[in-house]
Amino acid sequence: WASVSHASVPLFLMASGALLLDPGRELTLRKLYTKNFPRLLIALLFWAVCYKVFIMVLFGGVTVPGLIQAGKELVLFRHEEHLYYLHIMLLVYAFLPLTRLVSCHAPRHVAAYILGLWALLGIVYPTVKDFWPFTLLVGIPLQWRMNMTYASIGYTLLGWYLSSGKDRRRWPWELPRDLSAAGRPPPPQGPCVWASWRGWACPCACWRWEPISSAAGPGFRPGPPG
Repeated sequence: WASVSHASVPLFLMASGALLLDPGRELTLRKLYTKNFPRLLIALLFWAVCYKVFIMVLFGGVTVPGLIQAGKELVLFRHEEHLYYLHIMLLVYAFLPLTRLVSCHAPRHVAAYILGLWALLGIVYPTVKDFWPFTLLVGIPLQWRMNMTYASIGYTLLGWYLSSGKDRRRWPWELPRDLSAAGRPPPPQGPCVWASWRGWACPCACWRWEPISSAAGPGFRPGPPG
């Protein structure tokens, strides 16, 4: 229920991934750690200071011991709980050189495999671990799951995956197809060519589909909006 009612953070992570992992955007280590990272850290510390001062003024007054304690909490990242998104984004930024390797160089079916593995270990497994028979697991298998913070990085890849490629309008039908494509030659490119090659219609790729015949067998082609 929380995943449905609190969907804003995953959506923000996906939007960030669609922008930060865009292969058309140049992002060097120098730019990352001299421009992007400092801006995020400054924003985090600014709001953390604002909340510390507000709480002191509202409840206990501004005192020297209180300021010293607030300074210690700022350095140790003991900030207000709702700032956790910025804490996660610091880790997302640190992993950008790795995640951009996927978005810039990995074949589409490899990216789909990585997302499938992330969904299994970062979403499904942590969700079912408290239910039988998963409660019977002991030892190393218990450590296979990702914690929430590292699993959040996967949402950035998912955001890039959904926003990239000519066939982005056809997801989620395409992710299982990309997963099954691992290990075999890629099909003809393009959403309409793919539909014809496979012989099935996808209602999301174009406005309307019309049946056609081809050397590969029956298929479909996009028609005018109807």
